Amino acid sequence: MVGTPEPSRNAPDVKDRPGEAADAGDLVVRLERSRAWGRLQVVRELNGGFRNHVFLVEREGRPLVAKSSRRSPAALAWLTDVHRHARSAGIDAPELVPTLDGRLVDDGITLERFVAGRPADAHGMARLRSRLHAFHDATRSVPQRPGFTSCTDLLHRDTSGDVDLRAMPDEVVRACRAAWARLGDSLASVVHGDLNPSNIVETDEGGIALLDWDEARVDASLLDEVALSLSLGARPRPGWEPAEVALKAWEVAAGWRLEPAYARRMAAHLPPAPADGT
Repeated sequence: MVGTPEPSRNAPDVKDRPGEAADAGDLVVRLERSRAWGRLQVVRELNGGFRNHVFLVEREGRPLVAKSSRRSPAALAWLTDVHRHARSAGIDAPELVPTLDGRLVDDGITLERFVAGRPADAHGMARLRSRLHAFHDATRSVPQRPGFTSCTDLLHRDTSGDVDLRAMPDEVVRACRAAWARLGDSLASVVHGDLNPSNIVETDEGGIALLDWDEARVDASLLDEVALSLSLGARPRPGWEPAEVALKAWEVAAGWRLEPAYARRMAAHLPPAPADGT
């Protein structure tokens, strides 16, 4: 049985986001008017990581999570098999709830299963590590997510998910590409792409869940490994420094338009590109 929803489930309480209230209000109106999933009752807004609006909603008394989404139907459909691989590896991943006519997105909105639990402590995040290895091993041959590329592909391409290098200053693009070039031929798999403590939950059933797969893609597995180590408050292992810098570069590029203040602060900590451009 699902207990009374708490703010720590699926996402923490919403934080102040100046200038976005109108967008959130618009989404509430769209949710309340939508009948794509039947009648939905909006309960409250949750924090979606500053890039998406996220709401706790109820349908016939069942809690669900509604999100604004910039992803294409193909990019969302790709997650279906990825979530299956995650669950096979012992990681709960809240699957998308289709509309009454079978679509995964309607009017820029998705609906997903609500996960009851609490933010994982250090022990819970450590439990995730071996399961993450199994997930990476199981997804080595998964094709790239539609609309995304890996970090190393961005050495010669300009866009991937929320990344648009054409919108960034040349010197920042050069620094990002220099960071990604250092990944070399790192072993690739599906990566979650946003492994921070708020997305790692110990479920009420005693399992471990990963929330918010919005940035999932095929990329260097080390990116997830490093992100999990940082979430645990540990330094990455020797030899992982290139992946740590590459991860920061991805955060800069993915947030440049959507979280500009944060992205610019992160960019200031990137090593400058070599003068010869290599």
